[in-house]
This record gives sequence, structure tokens and C-alpha cells, in this order.
Amino acid sequence: MIRGMDLDSCILIAAPAREGRAIVQCLKSGAYDTILTPVRRRWAEIVIARAMERRMYYAGSRLMERYRRMAFHDTLTGLHNHRYFQQQLDLGVRAAIRYGYPLTVMLIDLDDFKEYNDRHGHLEGDRALRAVGRLLGGSIRAQDTVARYGGEEFGLILPHTRKIAARHIAVRLCDAVEKLRCLHDRRRPAGPLTVSIGVATYPHDGEAPEALLGRADRALYAAKRAGKNRVRG
Repeated sequence: MIRGMDLDSCILIAAPAREGRAIVQCLKSGAYDTILTPVRRRWAEIVIARAMERRMYYAGSRLMERYRRMAFHDTLTGLHNHRYFQQQLDLGVRAAIRYGYPLTVMLIDLDDFKEYNDRHGHLEGDRALRAVGRLLGGSIRAQDTVARYGGEEFGLILPHTRKIAARHIAVRLCDAVEKLRCLHDRRRPAGPLTVSIGVATYPHDGEAPEALLGRADRALYAAKRAGKNRVRG
């Protein structure tokens, strides 16, 4: 019952040695240890000390995991952040060079997002960022990486993906964002929201992370200049 409450606890039980079957059942159900009754002071002290050490160890582990997640995740969208994206791109390019396969980078920017925020408010802007983040996160393969690159910009890393396939994926993403129902609710119209996407592929567009990002960034701005809501690269 305690485990069912999802309490963050280390459970100790006290029971006489003759209740061996019940003790075993409690341990199987999630109890940490047993203090036999009648209680022997030294036994109880050791069991309690071990339980406290265990709690401190797991509390420290969870705190480290929390800090690690904060270091590599964006709190608004739940996606990975810029720092993680840069690390994964570096690792991805190294692997692509070593094993000789293509790798594509996409930079995705919400069009006219400042005007969107000014018109509908920052809460609606945050809602739009989360919706686009969910869409991107649900559109990738297990080996891909999606991150909030900064502000209203997202990044995708697609290993084993050639330019022509990447462009098809990017076009589908543009269409999917434009059709997001949660951003076009008739009861509370949020106005049109679209994205422009720049695409760059290793090795054709560059053989280093910086070169690929530079090429994708230039392609993104070319998409903006060409009228937005489109793909270039």
C-alpha cells in the first residue's frame, strides 16, 4: 500500500523471527530491511544507518540527474537545448566521417514570431513553441536529435539521411506546422504560424560541424528571403 502511494521512502519493517514468511513477502513487495523483535538496540541502529545511507545515495543520484537534465534540456519545450545539440552534432559528424555515411542538419525558425508574440501575447507564443516542439519531437526517428536551438529556432540532426530525403522531410514539417490545429483554434484564433527551414548535408555542404551549421543558417535565411514557409538548402 505504501508503494502504491508512490512515496519517496525507504521502508523498514519490524517483526518477530517466527513470522519468516510474512517478512519475506514484505521484502519481495518492496521493504528495504527488517528489524527483528524484540528489538536489539545495536541491530536496529545498524539497519537504520544502512537505510539512511541508501536514501542519501539515491537522493544524491536524483539530484545529479536533475542537474544533468537541466544542463541539457530546455525547460519550456522539454526538448534538448543548444548545448546538447552542439555536442551531438560534433559526435554525429565524427561518426559520419569514420563510417562514411551522410548526415543532415536542419535549422528551423518560426516565421515572424516577434509579431506573433506582439499580437497574441507571450503566453500564446510559449504555447506555440511547445506545440512545435511536440510536433518535431514526435516526427523524428530514434537515432535523430531535435533541440531548441535558441529563441524561436529549432535544430534537427538526421544521421544516415541524404539531402533529397531531408528536403522531403523538411517540406512535410513545414506543412505539419501550418496545419497545427492547436494554433488555429476558431474560438481563440492565434493567426497563421509557419516555419522556414535551412538544410545542409555532410559531406556535400561541409565536413565540419561549424561548416554545416553555417551552410544551414545561410539556407534558412534564403528561405526567409524567398517568402518564408519554405525549405532551402
